[in-house]
Amino acid sequence: MKINRLEIDAFMAIGQITVDLDSKGLVLIQGENDDDTSQNSNGAGKSTVAEALCWALYNETARGDSGDEIVNRKLKKGTRVMVQLVDGPRTYNVIRHRKHPVHKNRVLLIDVTDPADPIDLTQGTDKATQEVITKLVGCTSDVFRAAIYSGQEAHIDLPSLTDKNLKMIVEEAAGIDKMQEAHVIAKNRMVEKKSAVTSLENSVNTHQAALDACLSGIKELIEGRDNYEVSRSSKASAERAAMAESVAKAKVIQAEISSLDEAGIVSERAAVSARIAAVDGERVELGRLISAHGEAKLRVSTVQKRLNDEKAQATRCKEIMANVEAEIGTKCESCGHVLEASDVAGRMDSVKSKAVSHVHSAKNAAAELAEAEAAFTAATSELEAFKSSMTDLTAETERLAEIDALQVKLNNLKMSMQSLVDSAKGNRARAESIESEVNPYISSIEKAELKAQEIEESIVALKASLEKAREELSVAEKVVEVFSPAGIRAHILDTVTPFLNDRTSRYLGILSDGNIRATWNTISTTAKGELREKFEISVTSATGGSNYRSLSGGEKRKVRLATALALQDLVSSRAAKPIRLWIGDEIDDAVDDAGLERLMTVLEEKAKEKGTVLIISHNPIRDWVRQHVIVRKRGGLSEMEGVLCVERDTVGE
Repeated sequence: MKINRLEIDAFMAIGQITVDLDSKGLVLIQGENDDDTSQNSNGAGKSTVAEALCWALYNETARGDSGDEIVNRKLKKGTRVMVQLVDGPRTYNVIRHRKHPVHKNRVLLIDVTDPADPIDLTQGTDKATQEVITKLVGCTSDVFRAAIYSGQEAHIDLPSLTDKNLKMIVEEAAGIDKMQEAHVIAKNRMVEKKSAVTSLENSVNTHQAALDACLSGIKELIEGRDNYEVSRSSKASAERAAMAESVAKAKVIQAEISSLDEAGIVSERAAVSARIAAVDGERVELGRLISAHGEAKLRVSTVQKRLNDEKAQATRCKEIMANVEAEIGTKCESCGHVLEASDVAGRMDSVKSKAVSHVHSAKNAAAELAEAEAAFTAATSELEAFKSSMTDLTAETERLAEIDALQVKLNNLKMSMQSLVDSAKGNRARAESIESEVNPYISSIEKAELKAQEIEESIVALKASLEKAREELSVAEKVVEVFSPAGIRAHILDTVTPFLNDRTSRYLGILSDGNIRATWNTISTTAKGELREKFEISVTSATGGSNYRSLSGGEKRKVRLATALALQDLVSSRAAKPIRLWIGDEIDDAVDDAGLERLMTVLEEKAKEKGTVLIISHNPIRDWVRQHVIVRKRGGLSEMEGVLCVERDTVGE
């Protein structure tokens, strides 16, 4: 990551300047305050470049100022700082405003890789845009300041930081925070993989249960199919057995029919009938007499019944007359009128009249019965006398009866045989129908087997997916182990601590001639002798205090400078986007004249490594640095002149 240029408008002491920060080497920034004769350079705005850079990227200066505090007091509005960043092949402008007439308090992010076609990457809110900017820079505000800025009271006092804050800075500088993020991501992915494995296992079990049920169903269907075949065979055999039995019986009857000589029976009956027909006259008279005898007998029966009815009615009337008073309150049989006491006499007269009528009718019927019985007796005598005088046909009649009996037997045999034939045909038709039936279980078995095959194929596919998911879960679990605190994080810390101690020792050796020692620790021992993780920088001085708090102000500045330089080296060695800039604000105060030359040697090396190193100082060290910049404050506004100053040609706003 390279910081190309910086444009500052109405920011703190600065009125308007544009500086080029690309590969400028070691540059000394000094100030001249023409507004305050009591000061030579203090208050001129020498540190504004570092403050503006931090504010533009993180909305907070290196000293922690924000809001309207950074607006130039004289101009009172129109604050604008633009930082141009170069990240690989892409170039971006980060532009932050405060009390600006056009952009108010907005922050903009513009891709100006192609100046003719800038791309606005500004998000919907400043918060969202800030997240993109922080991701683009590759570190938080604390790490940024710790990595590229050292000096004055805003410099992060690393040895004084709490365990939590120091741990955060070291881990982020070493990239361990990314490992923690990766650990969270890895755990989330592992949970997803576990969920996928569980889901697939459940799916396999569900499909297996479905397959087992399907196979069990197929087994039952096969049993049903076999039972159906047995039943069908049994039914068809029964029908064919019945058919054979009917055929056998029909053959027996056929033999019996053949033995009866139907033609002879017909011929003989015709001959007997002809002989009987010769006496038809007598038969006609016999028939007439029989008919007359029957009519006489019917008349006797009819008259006898009428006589009995009349007698019964007469008797009924006598009973009614004897019990007429008992009928009071009942309905009349003739008219339905409810009888009362006053109706008794009328009722007696009516019934008496009916009784007389029935008696009279009975007497007439008795006389008529006598006549009918006499006529019946005469008809009977006449019939018997005629029969006695008739020609005797008994033998012929008996033979005709025998012949008719044989014919009846023959007809019955024919009907029985036809019934047996029809029965046999029915048995055969039913047997053939049963034998031609399609077993209904076959189609069900085919469908069930097809379904079982589909389920088996699904299980094979699911098991393959499950195997793959388990492999992915195994990988995910290993990734979690890798990014866990006991994994790569611990490994990185094992390499980071020696690196920081080596660099800190190197810088303190230069700055203090080896009298001050600062050691970065990540493990401490409790009062019980147990080891626990704790981030701290322990400091001792061979000629001074035994800890950081007991050092003099100058010694503390040397320790702060040495630890800051070591941390910056760590960021540079491990960062995916090492920032090619370092700013030391009055860091020369940390060394005496004897150490100044050695400090400048370190800074020259750092300038070659970083491309640009800015040294802000009010001390007369111009002889030590070849490139100079003057920040001059006059009339409430500061201007800059020197090697960093360039003409403004902003693109993307």
